[in-house]
Amino acid sequence: MDGDRLRRRLKLRDLDTLMTVISAGGMRKAAEQLHMSQPAVSKAIADLEGLLGVRLLDRSRHGVSRGGAMEPMRGRHKGAT
Repeated sequence: MDGDRLRRRLKLRDLDTLMTVISAGGMRKAAEQLHMSQPAVSKAIADLEGLLGVRLLDRSRHGVSRGGAMEPMRGRHKGAT
């Protein structure tokens, strides 16, 4: 996807959702903070990963952490680990 098309489809709300999931350590906690349902948060992350073509989060039974594609973002968002 070219840069112009990507910018038109990329939503700041989805990026904020992603960073909230990372700082909260999980989809459920992020959903509570964002006043969204957990499935809506999961869908926003899945849509963002699909749009960018990379896995942004590593998911486990114990929560989520930043995936390898997110490494350049380390420390660029308050509360992100």
